[in-house]
Amino acid sequence: MFLYSWADPRPKATTVLKVAPGENAAYWDECLAGGYICIGWEDVGDLTEFGSKEEFRVAFEEAYYATYRGNKSKISAKANELWRLYQLEPGDLVVANKGTKEVLAVGTVAEDGYRWRDERTVFQHTVAVMWDTGYAQILPEPQKSWGTVTVAKVSSALWTSLQAGRSHPPPGMA
Repeated sequence: MFLYSWADPRPKATTVLKVAPGENAAYWDECLAGGYICIGWEDVGDLTEFGSKEEFRVAFEEAYYATYRGNKSKISAKANELWRLYQLEPGDLVVANKGTKEVLAVGTVAEDGYRWRDERTVFQHTVAVMWDTGYAQILPEPQKSWGTVTVAKVSSALWTSLQAGRSHPPPGMA
C-alpha cells in the first residue's frame, strides 16, 4: 500500500453523487445555465480555507449546532454531505434531482471542480460540471432518502437504471 501512496496504478472509481439544487430544485435553472451544481450551508464558508477535514468538521458543528439542535449524528451526517461534494474530482458524476422521483440531468465534474462563489447570496458552494440533460427522467420508484438528503451516493443499480432511461446516446456512441 505504501508504494501506491504516490502513484497508484489502479484506476480510480468514478464517484456518482446525487445533489439536489435547492428545495424542489429551486436553483436548477441557474445551475444548468452556469455549468455547476450548488448547495447551501454557507455559514461554514469556503471549504478551501480548511487545512483538514477535522478542522472543517469542528467549524461545521460550531456553525450549525443550533440548526440541528445539538444532534451530533445529524450534524456529522450533514457535514459529511458537504465534504463529499468538496471531494468530487474531474470525471466524477453528479445526478441533479428534484424531489424523490425526478432526475433533471447528469453532470460530469469539470477541471475547475469546487468553487466558493462570493457573487451568490445563497448556495455558494459550487462544483463546475458539464450537464447532460439526456438523463432527465422520472424514476419508476421514488428514492425515499432523496427527500431528506442533499448529497448522497448513487448505488450502482440506480446508476445502471439511469443509464438505461437515458433519452439519447452519449456523444460519440451513436
